[in-house]
Amino acid sequence: MALEKSESQIQTDVKSVATAMYRLGHWVGTEYQYWDKPDKDDKVVKQFDLSGLVCSASRLNYITADYGDDGKAFVYVSDAATRAVIVWEVETNRSFRVVLPKAITHDCTGRRDVLYIALAKGPVAGGGSLYLTYLTSNRMYRIDTCNLRRGCSDGTVADLGPKPEKMVILGTDGRTTLYFRYRGQGDVYAWDTDRPGDVTTFGSDRFTLVRKADDCGRLATHVAPDNQGGVLWILESNFPDYISGAVGCLGANVRLQPLVAQCGKQCT
Repeated sequence: MALEKSESQIQTDVKSVATAMYRLGHWVGTEYQYWDKPDKDDKVVKQFDLSGLVCSASRLNYITADYGDDGKAFVYVSDAATRAVIVWEVETNRSFRVVLPKAITHDCTGRRDVLYIALAKGPVAGGGSLYLTYLTSNRMYRIDTCNLRRGCSDGTVADLGPKPEKMVILGTDGRTTLYFRYRGQGDVYAWDTDRPGDVTTFGSDRFTLVRKADDCGRLATHVAPDNQGGVLWILESNFPDYISGAVGCLGANVRLQPLVAQCGKQCT
């Protein structure tokens, strides 16, 4: 693989990605904690208590952060079991649940399904949409973040159409492009959600193959930009083999590297 960056630059970018991921925080019971300067004092600066927003049946899957046009930060968490998105306004520490329409689960076949959420930015500051789909659902949905922040889901969730196959959502580039793969397959695709003149159509004719599967049995689990937004990174592992106990003597295998498109250019 030919990269324009030197090895030292790549190592620096890997560190920045790891630092950004660590600063995001992690779950402690029903609380989500954020760190400030993790390489120095590990100081917790924010704590998001979900105990009043979840129930015994809740199954939290994905978390993403957003900024409104006024600069205020919001956090969205998907709860697959209760068909909801939890919204937290960071500055005021106000949180609430947005229950999604029953229609988004009517064709789901999984007993413990996964509710994917991916945030794509809009053309103006503070604008954007949250794309939602259950793993076993046949359709893709979207809700504008302005409606989500108001707690409004009635009549605001758009059905974008059928998915060609079951999709595993990997992440976004921090702008308008969403990355995914099909369940059980290693090829990674990109979908520009804001293609000029075509803002509502969803279908395979809009998908671009950006990475072919390797021969090592690894599958992509995450795609994310670094904290500078200049390099897009992909995380892959052999987790299906690990879970099934078929990894052999080499054990778990994880790889983090820049996402390079089929044309050989680095995705940014």
